[in-house]
Amino acid sequence: MNDQQLHRNLRSVGKACFVKYFENFRDSNLSNSDVASLLKTEGYTWGSCLSRTSHARTIINSSRCKDALLSICESMRLEPTIREKAALLIR
Repeated sequence: MNDQQLHRNLRSVGKACFVKYFENFRDSNLSNSDVASLLKTEGYTWGSCLSRTSHARTIINSSRCKDALLSICESMRLEPTIREKAALLIR
């Protein structure tokens, strides 16, 4: 996955969503439907939940999650708490 694909996938998930549900996206014991059910509580449509899950797992399976989290840390448009959590996830 190149940088352009990474950023497109990250935009599709949503940076805050990627951080908030990172552990769930990364958990291989959870199916895409399981994770999508968790996202549904955010008010997203079912299709959007599945799409976000798929894009997040594509980033993780491509071993680009650290790059995604670094990008989130650098984004000044996000709340500081999201950026701080992303920094903790990098460690």
